[in-house]
Amino acid sequence: MHHYGVRIFWWEEDNAWIATCSAFPYASTFGATREEAARRMDEAIEELVFTCEQEGRALPPVEKEPTASGQLRLRLPRDVHERAIEQARRDEVSLNTFLVGAISEKLGAGAGVEALRALRDEIVEVLGSR
Repeated sequence: MHHYGVRIFWWEEDNAWIATCSAFPYASTFGATREEAARRMDEAIEELVFTCEQEGRALPPVEKEPTASGQLRLRLPRDVHERAIEQARRDEVSLNTFLVGAISEKLGAGAGVEALRALRDEIVEVLGSR
């Protein structure tokens, strides 16, 4: 049994579920259901592992499952949301950029925050000179 991660997604163009594996980037399977696409990918990976072993080739490393997508849905009290919007406007950045900076600052990623502020200042300077 392999331990490679598999990504399964709906592909409208083919009207099918597609399964891929980043460890074997040229392998993909499809199915009418998620389960069928997953089963086919498991079979394909088993075959690829078998072929590598038979030919004496090294197997690709098993990647750790990512723990964060980089996207989240956040619920805020209305007054906090409104204050964040106001501060972002004052800083002349998007609400998203403001929140990333605020969270980064809280987590101690000051260098990232400073880079965002420097970029904001450059943008403001360029826009102001027009």
